[in-house]
Amino acid sequence: MKPAQVAVKFLNGRLQKGWIESFQPQAGKVILDSVEGRTEIVLSDLKAIFFLREPNTLPVKEESLKHGGTKVKVLFADGEELVGYTYALKLQEEGFFLFPTSKTDSNERIYVIRKNAIRVI
Repeated sequence: MKPAQVAVKFLNGRLQKGWIESFQPQAGKVILDSVEGRTEIVLSDLKAIFFLREPNTLPVKEESLKHGGTKVKVLFADGEELVGYTYALKLQEEGFFLFPTSKTDSNERIYVIRKNAIRVI
């Protein structure tokens, strides 16, 4: 499997880019490979992991995401908001994937750390 290019956003606002070979949220951590080296990151230190879209690929159209998906807005303590569709929003889960629909969005999908969002509406 090809490593996923990502940007991880920490609670303190720091952003780090790199690649993840295997993402298993139930592990509670992720290994990020970047130009600085390999780093183990605890998911609870993050707001979200942004899985970046391959260059020259179009976003999924919103009408496709509506089928079975729920449109939500995620609010963080620092005022940042994310909007998109989710298919598996369960309060007991550590996080969930959000699929953005903006034509200018560079993200294919975003994994939101549930406990670090102050509100999901």
